[in-house]
Amino acid sequence: MDGQKRASGCAAGADNHFSHDVPFWQLFPRFLMPEWLQGITNYLPLTPVIDAARLIITENRGVLDLLPQFGIILGWCVVVYILAFRFFRWE
Repeated sequence: MDGQKRASGCAAGADNHFSHDVPFWQLFPRFLMPEWLQGITNYLPLTPVIDAARLIITENRGVLDLLPQFGIILGWCVVVYILAFRFFRWE
């Protein structure tokens, strides 16, 4: 596939895309977004991190209250690890 690159410079570009563009969606409260966009943001990897931080700061929740958010974050880590193991190779 021509779109797949296997160099470290390309990996850095992909990293920049996700570390700079994805948080842009998190600048706005989700309840102000249209319903269809709220559904999309529910599946972004940064959403449970921000929800957990909000629960800790504003609602004084403990670690046990954040288990669903930790589970989602762990799920994202597993998916990204599998994809990276499958598609990225140092050459």
